[in-house]
Amino acid sequence: MDASLFTEDAPGKLVPVSTEYGDDWAFVPDPLPPELDLTGISKAHEEATWEEWLIFFLQAVTSEARGTIKRIYRLQELQSEWHRRLSKERASALTLRLADNLIENPIINYTLASDVLSEDYFTGRNCVNRLAESGILSDFGRRGNRKTFICEPVFDVLFYE
Repeated sequence: MDASLFTEDAPGKLVPVSTEYGDDWAFVPDPLPPELDLTGISKAHEEATWEEWLIFFLQAVTSEARGTIKRIYRLQELQSEWHRRLSKERASALTLRLADNLIENPIINYTLASDVLSEDYFTGRNCVNRLAESGILSDFGRRGNRKTFICEPVFDVLFYE
């Protein structure tokens, strides 16, 4: 992974990366939550006072756990909303299944969709296009020779709420 991508203006952004497995995407997280007291870490390091370090660590775990619970509930709400919308539109069971998979894989292309569904390329393409027509997916441009789509609501929940 190219470390130059992780510049000061990168936090909170999705950046393209190349790995040994091919091209992919990485999200650069924002700094730690503001409620965490970073002075305790440096004090613990300088003075070998483990109590401050332990308090910091427990604050971080607690903060992250609360945030994770909120994100899980919001992702479940999104999933229910999509099911209602797609059912109203009489979408196929395969489209519903692909929508469910967007929680796990919010960046998708036609080939990946066909692999997730264990169907042919054209079925995967049709399901992706249906999700795009419903406003669940947005065009994310091309990655190599593949048209790529992103499920922005999932990224909003995971990284911006």
